[in-house]
Amino acid sequence: MGRARVKQWQAARAEQSRLLWIAYAVSEVMSLLEIVTGILVLSASLQADSLETGNSIAASKPIVKDSLSRRQITNAALVGVICVVLFCFWIVGFGVWNLAHENLPRAFIMMAVGFLSLFANIIILVLLRKRRLVNASINAAWGCARNGAVGNLGVIIAAAGVFITHQSWPDLVVALIMIPFVLRRAVRTMRDVK
Repeated sequence: MGRARVKQWQAARAEQSRLLWIAYAVSEVMSLLEIVTGILVLSASLQADSLETGNSIAASKPIVKDSLSRRQITNAALVGVICVVLFCFWIVGFGVWNLAHENLPRAFIMMAVGFLSLFANIIILVLLRKRRLVNASINAAWGCARNGAVGNLGVIIAAAGVFITHQSWPDLVVALIMIPFVLRRAVRTMRDVK
């Protein structure tokens, strides 16, 4: 009886680890796609959403904590927060530059990537839904995917605004709305690691 329970527990733990790896991998791939596409199509909101989508350190922490020391995890989190802050300054400058020079983001590509990222986050939410109430790490990854989905909707709204107005200000406005949430989550992640 005891061995059966141990095997059951080990199987459940292996499944949770596999789900976290899937969520982390999908999140990071979509984040990279959004950064690159955001720069190429002149979208500040798509770049800001990449920070939200890639904000999966909460999901990755349980995966790496066994292989890294506490100090290494803290240092990695600190570097991550500094990078997020610097990238937020870049995004604001990028959006203001577009506005000042009347550069128009490509709304259709923004919308396509926004929908693709939303679809990826919905898949993560569905995969993690049943396990999120019994495991704190899964619940954290589920929260990251949920926040990412909200950011994706922001990109879709920004793309629609750019298409309707033929101006870049809707893109900048959505990016400016996202940035405080991204910074707050980055600081909270740093606190959680300590």
